[in-house]
Amino acid sequence: MSNALAVAATTATLVNLLVQATPNVTALPPDKAHDEGVEDQLNVFLYSLGLAAGWRNADPIGTPPGETGPAPLPLVLHYLVTAYSGTEVKAHALLGAAMRVLHDHPVLGSDEIHDATN
Repeated sequence: MSNALAVAATTATLVNLLVQATPNVTALPPDKAHDEGVEDQLNVFLYSLGLAAGWRNADPIGTPPGETGPAPLPLVLHYLVTAYSGTEVKAHALLGAAMRVLHDHPVLGSDEIHDATN
């Protein structure tokens, strides 16, 4: 069960994971993200938040069928990952490194979330 900080914790965890690709990772709007003094940089921007229709009417987690409990709020978060570098080829390589990191972590574990939020 999560709380009101779940969206912020997800963003912080993604930023923390992407540091494996480059030490310069931000979570700003795309028009404010690029730092001219930084050679390689990644930006993670939450651009859309919606409800997962398939999970909307699911039984609450941990509740036996037929019993009531707090209704789940199944969110779907859409992020835009942008890479900045001196050349387009280096930016694409950086984006590839970011995709590798995200592919290696298809599910954000509790340890990763804990590390990012402390």
